[in-house]
Amino acid sequence: MAGVLLDAAKQQLYPCSLCEDIIVEVARALAYPHIQERYRYSPDDSREFCEALRASFPLVSPSPTVVNISRDPGDDVILACAVAAAATHLVTRDKDLLVIGTYEGITIAPKQLLEGPYRHHG
Repeated sequence: MAGVLLDAAKQQLYPCSLCEDIIVEVARALAYPHIQERYRYSPDDSREFCEALRASFPLVSPSPTVVNISRDPGDDVILACAVAAAATHLVTRDKDLLVIGTYEGITIAPKQLLEGPYRHHG
């Protein structure tokens, strides 16, 4: 799912912002042995992917005031990034984020949202 969403964002079908903390988390997750085995990511592939993220999307500084919102504390940085980007929607498959529903006016929704009326062509 992530690759498809990122490709759509690169094509400006959806706005997408990231923060350095999220890219660091992506790099950490791509280093997990079960992820490398499943997707056949080499360390070089992971490094190149993270560099592509940095080059492709605006980076925002996450709000330090977003703490203890998600039942998974590691997800608070994602909420903080969405707040800093003035996002209206956060699309995820993370159940710890989806259960929140909305935060600071940001609709937290599954990827199916992108198949509906919010899709626009840039």
